[in-house]
Amino acid sequence: GNAKTLRNDNSSRFGKFTRFDFERNSSTINGGHIENLLLEKVRVVEQSKGERNYHIFYQLCAAAKNGKLPGQAGKAFTPDASTHIYSKTCTSVDDMDDSEEFDATVAALDALGVKGAELEAIFRAAAAVYVLGDVEFTADGDGSKITTQSSLDTAASLLGVSSTKLAQALCTRVRDVAGEGGVRDIVTTQNTPE
Repeated sequence: GNAKTLRNDNSSRFGKFTRFDFERNSSTINGGHIENLLLEKVRVVEQSKGERNYHIFYQLCAAAKNGKLPGQAGKAFTPDASTHIYSKTCTSVDDMDDSEEFDATVAALDALGVKGAELEAIFRAAAAVYVLGDVEFTADGDGSKITTQSSLDTAASLLGVSSTKLAQALCTRVRDVAGEGGVRDIVTTQNTPE
């Protein structure tokens, strides 16, 4: 959830929303709820000049380069972040070694009990997000279609879904529309490239 911004080399791009539940007509707290929020989903696909994507992507590239990232995720990450469309503008941060940061990330996850298959699943999901950035679209009538099948196939494999279903999910917009009596109808239209 951290990334390099113009103001801070290690800026957190997430937040928390805390809701407290009070007893009626009292100031006594009955409970609460904390919701974690990713503030900048757009950062995955767009950064300002001089900023970089989320650190984890560069850490995983460094780990792949050094042979520290096994399995499917290790094969999906390019060893050079500058070759990927959404991580090429600012690939390094002064006084930050992405390989060492990867080791620290793995150690922190290990301390939380995240290891083995669960750790690999997290890295596969991150790799899928990274590879989805290489999927390209073209106009197809009123909708769109995917023109980079290999990137789509890699992302689908990392997510454990079929390429056909993933393509359909990426090219179809689903909107819920309130119907009569509160029933919700689903309306689908094709996404169009901008």
